[in-house]
Amino acid sequence: YKYQEKLPESMQNKIPKDQFIVGYAGTIGNANAMETLLESISYLNDTDIYICILGDGPLKETYEQKYASDQLIFLGKTEKEKVQDFLSHCDLLVNTWHPSKLYRYGVSPNKWIDYMYARKPIIVAYDGFQSIINEAGCGEFIEAENPKLLAEKIKAYSKKSKEELEEIGLRGKRYLEDHLSLDILAEKYSELFEETIMDK
Repeated sequence: YKYQEKLPESMQNKIPKDQFIVGYAGTIGNANAMETLLESISYLNDTDIYICILGDGPLKETYEQKYASDQLIFLGKTEKEKVQDFLSHCDLLVNTWHPSKLYRYGVSPNKWIDYMYARKPIIVAYDGFQSIINEAGCGEFIEAENPKLLAEKIKAYSKKSKEELEEIGLRGKRYLEDHLSLDILAEKYSELFEETIMDK
């Protein structure tokens, strides 16, 4: 996160100003369960909520045509150094998953760390073991593959004050600093190794 850059103006200009922006940054493919987010748009027609998607993938063109809407904006791909700038333009960040028994022990995606570092509230549509987001109190988990529920949650966040959204997002950044920095993780591993040696 040391080396961050601004999005090009051509991308910045596509993001609506003074509107509630729901963001997604990442690959657009089968494994990303994007249909849940994209289908939620049909329940947001009566709002000024926009969904902005940063990234590329094998299904990008298909989704652009299938879910075409004035409230859905595909920005395309950019360098990793510009992702945080994109996230800073969003009010709420979303991550969607397909249901799978593989997730019963949990997951640890880099995307959650990126989102938390951006100090934004997060909704994760996911049926696996819950961690990090709920521990930090920086968002919530909801049922996977339920676009209507996702839309309802998005609407609820859009009605929160700017100050409340900022406080929720800040909890994620604080959690990273307090629990997941390299220094802290190294110390925890060191303690674990020492305990293991002592037990022997």
